[in-house]
Amino acid sequence: MEHIHVKRGRRVRLFFLRTSASGDALPSHDRCAGITLIELLVSVAVFAVLVALAVPWFSTLQERTSLSTFTENLARDLALARSEAVRRELRVTLCKSADHASCTTAGDWSQGYIVFAETDSGNAAVDAGEPIIAV
Repeated sequence: MEHIHVKRGRRVRLFFLRTSASGDALPSHDRCAGITLIELLVSVAVFAVLVALAVPWFSTLQERTSLSTFTENLARDLALARSEAVRRELRVTLCKSADHASCTTAGDWSQGYIVFAETDSGNAAVDAGEPIIAV
């Protein structure tokens, strides 16, 4: 036999109590607090699908951001080289550099570059006494 008990508060809630033949209240096992294993597995599967869809987008975003940052830095350093050439009245060179101390022809521009003032020969190589303006 079941009885419906109503408690008053902010909301009205229905509580179902089972009673035995003698009229004693028995605990109800019809609704348990928590989630079932199937609900958990479905939630994990949905989350895994969403992550699998998001990962390629994040790697593309990272590549675009990296390219944009490098382009902005290169444009800034080209403007710096131009302004330093005007200010110093010397040839200023921007060249790729793996060690950030001398120019190189190997590799690509992503390894880094330097900006330096050519004080004497104008040979597009960092000589002794030529200041490196930016790395």
